[in-house]
Parts: sequence; structure tokens; C-alpha cells
Amino acid sequence: MSTANTLFVMIASILVFFMTPGLAFFYGGMVARRNTVNTLLSVFYICGLAVILWVAVGYSH
Repeated sequence: MSTANTLFVMIASILVFFMTPGLAFFYGGMVARRNTVNTLLSVFYICGLAVILWVAVGYSH
């Protein structure tokens, strides 16, 4: 991969990393108060799982 491609992937990854808490709070605001923490943790869990799967299965040099 060229330097420009690597830089683009890194910047996109950083933006997604910053987007995850916003997405969690958005979904947390759409559920009942008693389910908010569960929804927040679910979003972080699924995002973490997606990163692990991308590294394990989808990443190639």
C-alpha cells in the first residue's frame, strides 16, 4: 500500500473511533432509562468485536 492509502485508512479509523461514543449516546437516548447502560455497553462491545474480526479476518497487506 502506498503512504496515501495508509494515511487515509488511519484517519478514517480515528474518525470512527471518535464516532463510537456519539453513536452509543444516541442509541442510549432512544431507550428507556433503565436500559441505557446496557445499550451503551452493547454498542462498545459490538464495535470492539468488529475491530477484532477486521484484524483477524479482513485485514490484508
